[in-house]
Amino acid sequence: MDSDKRYRTTIPPSPKPSRPGPFRLVRGTVISTLLHSTGSGGSSRESTEKGYPLNIEVAELQVEESTVDKQFLLKLLPKINYPALKSAVMQISNHCEPPLPAIPEELDVSDGDRLMTLDFRTLSSLYKVLFDVYLVEGFLICPDTGRRFPVKQRIPNMILHEDEI
Repeated sequence: MDSDKRYRTTIPPSPKPSRPGPFRLVRGTVISTLLHSTGSGGSSRESTEKGYPLNIEVAELQVEESTVDKQFLLKLLPKINYPALKSAVMQISNHCEPPLPAIPEELDVSDGDRLMTLDFRTLSSLYKVLFDVYLVEGFLICPDTGRRFPVKQRIPNMILHEDEI
């Protein structure tokens, strides 16, 4: 038997959603508010261009310590909207015990050479707020329309209601 054929698998196509609209399943971390935008703050008829970044209303947060992966963080930082990260940290910081570590007020994440010179403490702080803090219960709120997307057990529900289609 050809060794290549042994490891081939057929992956069925993903099922199509039953309802139209902007669907995204994102993890309940701070990073989800920085990398994802639904494209719609309320309904499919009421599109918004100012619906990002989503605001965070905390009912319950969870912090899980993890080992800093410096290389992964350095590859990810250029994709982050740093002002949105700073805003998210400010919104959740009052709900964290012990307090979140301080992150720089400003950081040019597009400057790869500058990122390589960041000290380990700063990198650790950025890693913690991006990967170790989870929104367990609460809401993600569109800043333009005020649409509230509930988060339950770390999973945001961003599916449109029947009356919004």
